Amino acid sequence: MSFTQIFIAFYFGGNLVLLGRCRPGDTQAIYELIVSKDVTFTCATPSEYFSWQNVMHRIGDLGRWRREDGALLIEGRISGDTQIKPRGLRIDMRDIESAMIEAAMGSLSEVVVSVRHRFLQPPEFWFAHVKFNPKHPKIKEEHILRTVSASLSLPQYMLPSVVLRLGQMPMTSSGKLDRKDTASLALTGVSIDQDLSAKFTESERLLKDIWTDVTPKEVINMHHITPPSDFFHVGGTSLLLLGLQAHIKRSFNIELPLVQMFESSTLAAMALQIESEKTPEVKNLTGKRRPRCLQPRSL
Repeated sequence: MSFTQIFIAFYFGGNLVLLGRCRPGDTQAIYELIVSKDVTFTCATPSEYFSWQNVMHRIGDLGRWRREDGALLIEGRISGDTQIKPRGLRIDMRDIESAMIEAAMGSLSEVVVSVRHRFLQPPEFWFAHVKFNPKHPKIKEEHILRTVSASLSLPQYMLPSVVLRLGQMPMTSSGKLDRKDTASLALTGVSIDQDLSAKFTESERLLKDIWTDVTPKEVINMHHITPPSDFFHVGGTSLLLLGLQAHIKRSFNIELPLVQMFESSTLAAMALQIESEKTPEVKNLTGKRRPRCLQPRSL
């Protein structure tokens, strides 16, 4: 990198703008980066630092500026590698990563999101590996791991099921982020939402066992389910909600509407809905609903 100049570019109003240049080490004219004039403007752009008879080669790598130490992180040509289409919805994992960094308000310096499948089949599950800002208080790290996913302003199907801490992100031999290596890391670690003192009602305890049967083991084992736990934050998805509905019907002999399950997605709220469905309505001797009592009006 001693003879390399890096120009940071962005698009503004349809025009390519050069913000400036990073100069790692001694620099000189970058002879090897000059390409022929036949290259189109989409692949090369004139540089004010060279004569207008020449053009600068655009390598297409993406990167970002790390604010806490001023480092320029080169992520490589990842266009397309971070986009998937689960259940017909196109999602870019970088959108989730950016949202997590923003929601953490400076606590996270790097986030890498990957997707995994249960038995190599849908549904997909999001996993986020995060690196904490060294200046962030370590005493707050567990709280961030436990709450950052639920705090994201993203659709439910984009929320990571598991957030894991890494001391250092895997890098390639060229010093770029290795997304494939990160996605293949073993999912190890302790539960991030433990509350061993939590107390359960009978319905909550039975429902907790059903959640454990429905959700993938590699995800549910990362969580300690408590009454406030949300089905969609411990490995549940909209597709698995159908299986959960069938399990509840077999175990409790009731059928909760899917809309109602979406709205009551915590263990406590869903168990409460089951209890309310199990409680028979008060009827009179004729088998009809008891009419509402009317207050007599004064004449």
